[in-house]
Amino acid sequence: MPFAQVGYDREDRELQALMTAPRSVSPYWRQLRDARFYRGKWADHRPGSRYVLVSGYEVGAGKTVGVESVDT
Repeated sequence: MPFAQVGYDREDRELQALMTAPRSVSPYWRQLRDARFYRGKWADHRPGSRYVLVSGYEVGAGKTVGVESVDT
């Protein structure tokens, strides 16, 4: 049996609502691997040995809560 193609109806309102529904992203640890994070006082550390905590945030409907657009 050939591979089945899975598609969706672009006008599917339930799917659109699900994809844009507000949701929470939990805080997580991010590993810093790029060389730019290991300059200066961090030059003696092995690349990939540093981590930073990324705070949690809320997203939904194309907007991240707490971030405002700047009109120029």
